[in-house]
Amino acid sequence: MSPEIAQVSSQSQPARRSRPRPRPNAFSKAEKQDGKLERRIQRLKERGQHHKAEQLTRFRARSFSLRLTGVARASSKLGTEPRAGLASIGLVRVAEQINLARPSNETVRLKAPAKRDGNLRYIMSFGLEGKARQEAIIRLLRPLKSLHEGQRAVVGGGQAVTGRKVVEALEQGYRWAVLVDIRNFFGSYNAEVIPDLLSLEQAVTRSNILSTHLQLVPTRPRATQRTDDQIDPSGHRGATRSQRRTLHTQREFALSLSGIWACRRGLPQGSAASPMVSEMLLAPMFAELPAGVEVMTHLDDILVFCRTKRKADLSLQALRAALEQHPAGPLALKRAEIRRAYDGFDFLGYRFRRRNGEPIAQPTERNRRRFRAGMIAHILATALKGEGADKARNFVRSWCGQFKLWPAAATWKALHLRDIDQAERMGEFIHAGGLDPAGRATRIRAIFGIGSNCDRSHRT
Repeated sequence: MSPEIAQVSSQSQPARRSRPRPRPNAFSKAEKQDGKLERRIQRLKERGQHHKAEQLTRFRARSFSLRLTGVARASSKLGTEPRAGLASIGLVRVAEQINLARPSNETVRLKAPAKRDGNLRYIMSFGLEGKARQEAIIRLLRPLKSLHEGQRAVVGGGQAVTGRKVVEALEQGYRWAVLVDIRNFFGSYNAEVIPDLLSLEQAVTRSNILSTHLQLVPTRPRATQRTDDQIDPSGHRGATRSQRRTLHTQREFALSLSGIWACRRGLPQGSAASPMVSEMLLAPMFAELPAGVEVMTHLDDILVFCRTKRKADLSLQALRAALEQHPAGPLALKRAEIRRAYDGFDFLGYRFRRRNGEPIAQPTERNRRRFRAGMIAHILATALKGEGADKARNFVRSWCGQFKLWPAAATWKALHLRDIDQAERMGEFIHAGGLDPAGRATRIRAIFGIGSNCDRSHRT
């Protein structure tokens, strides 16, 4: 093509408009800038320049980019995605008011549900500022953490990867399993010692990681109310079981308010930063174990695979001594046992064992009982009211999704989804049948075989 023709053709074609590039907002800019500081700290730590890494960490703790990134992540977890407009202006103002070296004035709700042993579990519910501080602390600790390769609760894939590693260890022929569980995990740490064990400023640690300066507001649990003469769809009369349990919890909770100092002793349960801090505090303990063992942990649940009984005994002794002599302890054990790996053991909600030489993972009997109880309640609600089937299906899908290592998970899910479909059709059919609630519930229980003496164990 001659230059003249090319010039004419280029003039005849309209000039293409360059597509405007999307301008990054303040949140993405802050996250990018904070990521650069994190990578610099990581490189300094890898080179052994720990003093410079600590100096840059102190500078990063005061940077506005870290605070704005923490606010944006906390806002997205609360369900309000940061966007342009008045909402973003409010988030920027929240980031401007945060000072990680000083405690927050935001109130923290304290809930105390009852445990199975009758004691209370203190759980704290934080607002936007508290969650933003926790997200900032997590980003501060990421380049400073030094975890064992078996600690995967915070990084490394979480519970799903740990479960697969357990199956792989059984395939490799490990014969003994040491199972350890720490009692009152978050509340057993000594809050006065934790600032000396972390590579952060003590003012930052005390104001954001510990619960000594939190403005706690006790919140009493609520229950569904029912009058004495009211009958629920299942035919029950009077106070509900949850109402009776909640009233009992309220009485114990009111009595325990004088001992609210116990909530401030260790790490706050409900804080997003507590799992990472607890993993960092436990990491040096695993260096005391004998050589040739395989360690797998999920927060306070610890599993050590050994090939000989002697190494299993030595591992349990080492773990017990390390927990009793922990700098932020002592930490007591709730579970400490040695099991033959081939006989089966419970870990992470699974029952691991071997059948015909192959490792098998299935839900524990306790988890199955919970599922059956929830399934019965969903089927009754769906068949009696003719609604709520989608909620029941989500319950089944969510529960089966937690046990991906279970070979029968797909069959189990399809079986119970079929029950929900049948209950939904039955609810539409008998909803206008004029039967009294007690008689209707009796018919549904008889059809689905979910009477008081039937646990549907034949479906396992």
